[in-house]
Amino acid sequence: MVKHSYRDGIWYTDGEIPITIPDQNSTVKETPDPQQVFQKQKIAAGRRAWTLLHNYRGCDPQWVELWEYFIPAGGCGCKEGYKAIIKDQPFDYSSPEKFFESGVVLHNAVNQKLIDQGDSTKKIITLEEAKEIWNRKE
Repeated sequence: MVKHSYRDGIWYTDGEIPITIPDQNSTVKETPDPQQVFQKQKIAAGRRAWTLLHNYRGCDPQWVELWEYFIPAGGCGCKEGYKAIIKDQPFDYSSPEKFFESGVVLHNAVNQKLIDQGDSTKKIITLEEAKEIWNRKE
């Protein structure tokens, strides 16, 4: 049996998927497909993790330990893929510039894996392109 809860004006299923209860002035809307919701949440979480990494201006291994909690986990393979890549291509903590470069190498390795799996939206970028995107000036 599916349980429902009401918070902040929204009904939720026990899986935390919002549902719509129509009133007299609205039409019935379908409950979103849980797989589509999961995919969108995974993409958003991944973007947040990359943004944190590329905007970080230091080179502290403890910061990376905290950052790793932002990598999506739970069936998507993101965290497992990260751990495999980082074994072969670890972060360089010798300077903030080298750390940033390590982050770009990591991001490109993840994108290459996704490209190999058929994701045509991903691309490999140069360090110079990454510096422009993330506003890094030396």
